[in-house]
Amino acid sequence: MVLALMFWAFSLALAVPTPVKALAIAAAVYGILQAAKASPWLGQYITGWWALLLNGALTIVAFVLTIPASQLYSWGTLTAILVTILGSAGIHGSVKTLIQKPNAV
Repeated sequence: MVLALMFWAFSLALAVPTPVKALAIAAAVYGILQAAKASPWLGQYITGWWALLLNGALTIVAFVLTIPASQLYSWGTLTAILVTILGSAGIHGSVKTLIQKPNAV
């Protein structure tokens, strides 16, 4: 069921502009990473550079699946990938900061 939903989402993503794909991919990668970090088996391994590497790998795979082949090898796609990787990392940092309780003064 989850695979069918992902296939439907990626097939729908082929019809939208690249900036919308970048936002959707950043949100999806953030969600996947948060779910993996919450896992008792994977959470201990997904930290620091490994988390950034997994973020990049998931983002690249998502773009390869959603960008038409004629546009895949372009500077625009590379820029979108880099911005999306930084975007999903930024979402994580922002949410993590907002969730933390402020220190008592």
